[in-house]
Amino acid sequence: MILPIKESGVNCFDRLSYIHSLGEDDILTEKIKDTFTENPDYVPVYRNFDYSKTFDIWCYNGTAPDKTQPYKRFLSYPYPEIEFRIGDYISFDYRQDGTMSHFLVESCDYQKKYDINGRMWLVNQELKWVDEEENLHIYQSVFEDALTYTNFKYGAQGLVEPNGSIVILVTQDDLTRTIYKNQRFLFSGVPYMVKQVLKSVDKRYMEIYMFEVPLNQYDNVEDNIAYNGRELRPTGETEIRVTPDDAEVTLGEVLEFEAYTYLDGEKQDNSFTFSASGVPDKNYVFRVVGSNTFSIECLKPTRQNALSVICRDDVTGEEVTKGIWLTEGGWL
Repeated sequence: MILPIKESGVNCFDRLSYIHSLGEDDILTEKIKDTFTENPDYVPVYRNFDYSKTFDIWCYNGTAPDKTQPYKRFLSYPYPEIEFRIGDYISFDYRQDGTMSHFLVESCDYQKKYDINGRMWLVNQELKWVDEEENLHIYQSVFEDALTYTNFKYGAQGLVEPNGSIVILVTQDDLTRTIYKNQRFLFSGVPYMVKQVLKSVDKRYMEIYMFEVPLNQYDNVEDNIAYNGRELRPTGETEIRVTPDDAEVTLGEVLEFEAYTYLDGEKQDNSFTFSASGVPDKNYVFRVVGSNTFSIECLKPTRQNALSVICRDDVTGEEVTKGIWLTEGGWL
């Protein structure tokens, strides 16, 4: 029986090198199983956000230079079938505060089942976008400065990627494969545009290089959803309603009106700009009361034409004209 090593600073792969010298693969597998959970680097984890089942791994920082990078190395328990692959998410209480942290597997060696090991990056952002059918998609992702992000796929020393100002690491599936060049995203309120998408590393993993761009007035900064031409104006019907419908203000009366945009019958919070014309100024007092409200006071009735108030939606740019009659208390 292999006794557990109590010094966690010892590299897991040094331990495996020792185990390799003990015999054939089947024997090695059984020896690893015997003491796997007794190792100081042992961690029970969840996979791909399924919290109904745990898996066993050794999780450690790697060599001293590796500790400067926001990733960890892992070694899987020797399961009969391979349980971890590139593009998987591994979750556990990394910060020891009772909350779940998520890691994205960037690389993995599947050659020997007793030695399934790889590198995983700590998830620190959400990748959000709205598709053409107005569906919101949210993916856990890794956000890194591309000028300091080190790519280890082409050598042990790593290669600094200069492709953009940031790089996003995310799992690759049917939805993330729809991400396209020049698509905009928001991270912590800062907008970025896609410059390059690399999908060739593995069919379940991708890298997205982006550069910072100006903020668009239609970007949803609060929810971190960038505007790409469809989030603001869905294909549903829009309508501006100005109430009350009774467009008559009698002499000496002050009446307030409200204007709102409705999308498929649902009231929106868009603000409005109002302007009045068509009647001499001495006949009325026009006041903007709020972002969606204005008032009219009738000082003198008019017989020939109604007061015209243009109500313009500040977000969509759509506008309607409200005709308001100034009367003595009935039609003249």
